[in-house]
Parts: sequence; C-alpha cells; structure tokens
Amino acid sequence: MAIETLAELYDLLSKTELSKSKIAKLAIPESTQSAFAIEVPQPQMLSCWRLLRSLIEKTNMYPLLTYNWIYTTRNWQEDMNEQNYFIRSEYLYEQRNSFIESVAPESIANAAKSLNGEVIINKRIKEYDREDNREWWESKLYLQNLEATKQDYGVTPSSGEVETALNSEAIITDVDFERWLFTWELENVPREKTLVLPDLSYQEWFDGSFSHTIPLLLLPTPNSWETLAYIHFYGSQNSTEDIAILKYWHDKYDTELVAHYGTMLQFFVNNKPPTPIEAYELAAQHYEFAPCTLILPGVAIREHAKALLHLDRWFLHEKP
Repeated sequence: MAIETLAELYDLLSKTELSKSKIAKLAIPESTQSAFAIEVPQPQMLSCWRLLRSLIEKTNMYPLLTYNWIYTTRNWQEDMNEQNYFIRSEYLYEQRNSFIESVAPESIANAAKSLNGEVIINKRIKEYDREDNREWWESKLYLQNLEATKQDYGVTPSSGEVETALNSEAIITDVDFERWLFTWELENVPREKTLVLPDLSYQEWFDGSFSHTIPLLLLPTPNSWETLAYIHFYGSQNSTEDIAILKYWHDKYDTELVAHYGTMLQFFVNNKPPTPIEAYELAAQHYEFAPCTLILPGVAIREHAKALLHLDRWFLHEKP
C-alpha cells in the first residue's frame, strides 16, 4: 500500500536530509491514486534519489527526478500543480490507434505485464526502415561507415566483401549492415584498437544545474519501468510496449530509471553487456527506442556499443 498522506511522508522523512523539504501532494488524472513532489537541492539530487529508492519497501512508491518547466512562484504546491506532469492527453494518440484501451495509468501499466519487451524491441528493429528507402542508406550511410573504418584502422572490407554482404538475406536495414561491419572490424582489427573507449560526452546527463532545487516525484508504483504509464515519454507511440522494453532492460541489465524530463530518460545500470556483439544489439535497441540519442551527436551504433561496455549510466533522448 502506497503512502497516502503528507503527514505519513513527513513522518517518514523526519530524520533524513529531507526533513525540512517542501512536499506537494498531486492528483493523477484518471487514477484514484496520488503522487508526491519533494523539493530537493539540485546538488544533492542523486543522494536524495538514492534515499527515496532505499525507502521503497516503506513507501511502495518509485522516486523519479524531473524538472520545473514552467515559471515558478514561491508556493511549492501551486507550482507543482501547474506542471501537469501526469497530463493524459499525450496518451490519446495511442488510445485512438488502439495501442492502449484506456489512458488511465494503472490500465497502461497492467496491459504491459503480458508483453515481452525483448521480442518487441527486436521486432521493431527488423521491421523499421528509417528512410523507407534502401538505396538511401546503401549510398550514404554505408559509405560513411566504411570511410570511418578506414580512417580509424587503416583497413576496410574489400568491395567484393561489401557487395556480398549487401546482397545477402541478412542485410536488410542500416542496423544489419553496421552489425556486419562491426563484426568484420572485430575479426580483422586487434581488439585493443576496435574497442577503444569512445568520447562519452554524448551520454552526459542533463542535471538541471541552472536551478537551485528540482522536484523528486514519488509515483504510486514500486517499479521503475511503470513510471512511463504516469509520465509520457516524448519518443513513445506505444507506452505499453515501451514499459515492457524498460522491464526487459531492468531484468537483463539491472537498470533503474532515475530521471524523466519528457524527452530525456536517464538510467543507472548495474550490469553491463558482457560482449561486444551483445553490446551492439543493445545499442541497436537504443537507436530504435530513441533515435536522437545517436543521430543528434552523430554517433554510430557500433561506437555506442563500445561505450555500453563501460557505461554505468545511460542517457536516452528523443526530441521534436
């Protein structure tokens, strides 16, 4: 049973660093449950998140960092009400297209429980042609990739190898071709060269550092993946499927969603992919789930795969 009153929450936090924090109780449209928004100092936001994460057995509520996107006053309750974090209209597209039956968060979360996130994300990768035009990625993307290989390692597959690969049944999308190229690099270039740690600046977290305080939400679910049923992710067109995908990543890589900024999702990751090939498959999943993560900074899938072998945090981004 989740905490229901401000008094209960104030009592629970009375002997912690958040004992004097402002707290607002927030109604969630289409739900009989409520959320809470705790004002936390921006420099201590992660320690505050860890504190609330450690209290899940007592609160039965998942902590999630977010941001004040609307001009704020000095009244915390009014400010939080104005944010409309749980607006349901963003889910209407999914309902109209029969992806969800109801925009109620509990309904969305419950529908996701019967889905297999691994099957869903890998099916999306196989079925989705980003430009709906194979000639586009063959003429541009694969040439860029080959040029990068030659520049980085001084070698590149022969034209005959490339032609054979492109004519094979296994190469259908840009993801398939880059998988083939990454495998070629691993087989033909020493690992100490192919697996050099890339520039990780594109994975830096947004931290809201230009604000003195930020909201730490408590949502009425103990599960990090179900938070997408309460706060819509901009990149989602099917929230039930995306919840199942986050559950799959949680089960396989022990991920925990720490912050949700609408277009940005930020995770702690406790289990890294053990091999370069598995890291590539995960990188391709990220590319499918939130393409802007790689497209905007100009990062190749196989470069992201190399990063995932080292990262204990993920930053996924999808913007208008």
